[in-house]
Amino acid sequence: VVLKHIRFQVIPARKFYKIWDSRKTKALAKFSVWEPETESSWFSKLARPREIISLGYYAHTDFSTPKSTSDHERLILEILDMGKSGLSGSKRHEEIIRQILPQPVRYQLVWSKETDDDPQASPRKGRDFNGSVYFWNPIPPSPDYVCLGMVATSTEDPPDLDQVRCIPAQWVVKVEQAPRKVWDDAGLSGRPGSVWEINSMNLFVATVGHDPPPGPFYELSATDFFATSDLSLVPAADLKK
Repeated sequence: VVLKHIRFQVIPARKFYKIWDSRKTKALAKFSVWEPETESSWFSKLARPREIISLGYYAHTDFSTPKSTSDHERLILEILDMGKSGLSGSKRHEEIIRQILPQPVRYQLVWSKETDDDPQASPRKGRDFNGSVYFWNPIPPSPDYVCLGMVATSTEDPPDLDQVRCIPAQWVVKVEQAPRKVWDDAGLSGRPGSVWEINSMNLFVATVGHDPPPGPFYELSATDFFATSDLSLVPAADLKK
């Protein structure tokens, strides 16, 4: 059964919070990592709840805020509830998101670069970020789900579980293109590592060393779609036929 009242669309991310940058390090190349803003869930003109879902963070080859271009958009998932509005509609919306797009159960630290540099002020919830950065792989609750990207922190504490959500494995296809290197830590001491964009949403993964990460990596098989009660994906265009 197609859940026609819940529509999923891939859209450009519009606002970001900086998690870390290489400004105060001796890295040879500029680099920053950004969390997409998802807190401004809102109601459409028809009082339909909309929500932005983070599937991972974004990497950038500069210190300034990322800007989308026609050939390089940082994409995110939007959910529009087209069913009945009001309190019951909001509860239904939240319950469907919880069931279809679960949070990871934990994070695995993939690579970190630790320094003793002084903290830098961060606009994100009053936190500071310093010369250290930690890259984390979200672990889905079961093999029925996958995670499309990674997240990062400026402290050794794992991220909150609500920083990212997992995707049903039925919704994704394997990425055929090779990973694209965004940055490596050339110029820095310690265990080497690098950051790579790995799908059409321009999410990233980090890896130990400077060679491409092995994958496999995944991306959504459609950018405008509905879900069924058994978690299958139905492109919106197919419902118009």
